[in-house]
Amino acid sequence: SAAGGDEGVPENVADLHALLHNAGVTPPYVLVGHSSGGFRVRQYQSRFPAEVVGMVLVDSAHEEQVWRFNDVLAGSVRGIPQDAAGLARLGMLPPRERLQSHTTIPLIVLEHGKPIPLPGPAAAHSELIEKMMHVLQQDLASRSTQGELRTVADSGHDIPAEDPEAITKAIRDVVTRTRHQ
Repeated sequence: SAAGGDEGVPENVADLHALLHNAGVTPPYVLVGHSSGGFRVRQYQSRFPAEVVGMVLVDSAHEEQVWRFNDVLAGSVRGIPQDAAGLARLGMLPPRERLQSHTTIPLIVLEHGKPIPLPGPAAAHSELIEKMMHVLQQDLASRSTQGELRTVADSGHDIPAEDPEAITKAIRDVVTRTRHQ
C-alpha cells in the first residue's frame, strides 16, 4: 500500500520510496530499471526528483508503446488492457497521448541489438516492430539533456542475463557523470 504522503504515486513506487527510507538508504540515488522497471524508475524520478541524480534504463518499456505498436500492426499487443483506465493502471498512455517528462540528470538507455522473436502473425512484421522499439528507446534517451542511447549488440531483451557488463558499465558511467556535476 502507498505510504502516507504518497497519494497519487503508483503503489510500487511509493513502496520503493518507503523501503529505501525505512532501510536508511539515503539519497542521492542512481536508479536502474529493466523492461517495465523502466517505468517505475522514471515515475520515481518524476515524483522524487531531489532524490535521483542519474538513471540507467535497460531495454525499457515506454508509456506510448501499446498504441504505437498497435499503429504499426493492429492487434499486435495482446494480454494488456486496451482501455484508458487499464492502460493507466499499467503506467501506459492512451492512444495519441504523448509522454511529457523531461529531466537534466545523467541518463543512459540501453537497447537490445538482436531482434526479439515475435509470435504468430506479428513475426511477419518484426522489422517494423523493431524499428518502433528503437524509436521509443531514442525517445527515452532524449528525455534528458544528458541522455545517451547505447545498443547492446549481442543481446536480446534480457540484457541483465545476456550482457550484465553492459549494465555495470552504464551504471559506472552515470555515477561518474553525477560526480562531475
